[in-house]
Amino acid sequence: MDSQCKIRSISVLIPDGGNYDSMKVLNCLGQVHEVTSYMLSRAKWPMARFSRYCAKFEYHASQTDSVWIDVIKDVVHRWGIDVILPATPRGIEFLSRNREVISQIAAIPPLARPEQIRMANDKWKFYQFLKQHGLPGPTTLYIGTAGEPVSNTFALDSIGYPALLKPMSQTGGYGIVKVKSLSDFYQVWNDKDHTIKGEQYILQSFITGVDFSLSVCCQSGDITAYSLYRAILPSKSNFSMGRLLEYVNEEKIIDIGRKLIAVLAWDGVANIDFVVDKRNQSVNILDFNPRFWRTVLGSMIAGVNFPFIWCLSAVGVIRPSSQCEGVRYASSSQYMEMLVSRLKGRRALEKISFRESGLQFSVGDPLPELVNAFRGILRRLYKRSNDKC
Repeated sequence: MDSQCKIRSISVLIPDGGNYDSMKVLNCLGQVHEVTSYMLSRAKWPMARFSRYCAKFEYHASQTDSVWIDVIKDVVHRWGIDVILPATPRGIEFLSRNREVISQIAAIPPLARPEQIRMANDKWKFYQFLKQHGLPGPTTLYIGTAGEPVSNTFALDSIGYPALLKPMSQTGGYGIVKVKSLSDFYQVWNDKDHTIKGEQYILQSFITGVDFSLSVCCQSGDITAYSLYRAILPSKSNFSMGRLLEYVNEEKIIDIGRKLIAVLAWDGVANIDFVVDKRNQSVNILDFNPRFWRTVLGSMIAGVNFPFIWCLSAVGVIRPSSQCEGVRYASSSQYMEMLVSRLKGRRALEKISFRESGLQFSVGDPLPELVNAFRGILRRLYKRSNDKC
């Protein structure tokens, strides 16, 4: 690897440009003058198509790997693409499955193996991996599929309560229910309104403490770049990202993160959730997400542009970058909510500048957000008209 190599220009294809994840990755790449970004999508009119950072866009409806590889090959040839960079979980898995073929078409970044990604996405298998390697995590039980009898009833007494009933395939805290006792668990489990039909669940001891989130870019089990935040203001909805984040350095968390990445021999990007137990200050690993995270723009504000760093690693370049401690971040919607609250004369719980919010990127590239807002209005009007019928 050449850490001193200068990149004059680089053309990047995002081959999975159909949702908000790809818009955030495009926004990060758009802040780098050396990068020209192109997009391929199975969706005809995604937000990112309207971005000023998207040099060219192409739609294709194919759902099979073989045809999609041919489409990528054609686009790479026509547009002169240097690097293929996935932005979504589906895109990362696709490139991982087909790395040997696609790496002959254009450069691709380091990627975890398909079996690693599957294990990391399975909350029960990931917990077993932690225990196998002596890494800290809350006591966890596999419960089974919603609507069916509990798989492991004899062990339910062994877990500490309160506990969290977690759906295994959901993200962002969606579907998590806190249960206070064993009887409370059975009441929730037998209530169809509290579980997701067909979803598999785990039950995990709830640890009261401070939540942290470590985002990393890795190569061969080494962390090449990281950012770490804690929530200053918790989310209004339980178990999702906080309203206001602060980027911090906590060596004991970073050290455990390095140990985890090393035993995984991880390649690529990932996001790891931790909780520091307020009783004894012990660090516990809560979750591992083998993908880009919702706060990737916050990481960039804190000084670490992960999509660009990952892109450079595809062409054999490591560019040193370090997180700026003390930087705060709020998403566009959270910042607007805080701003409206201040305009109404309410006392702000915490102050944050425009430059520490995701809104600056919406202002710098407004058309995707305007299109998205217009679509939202049309959906609501359509729903109202149907409700009246």
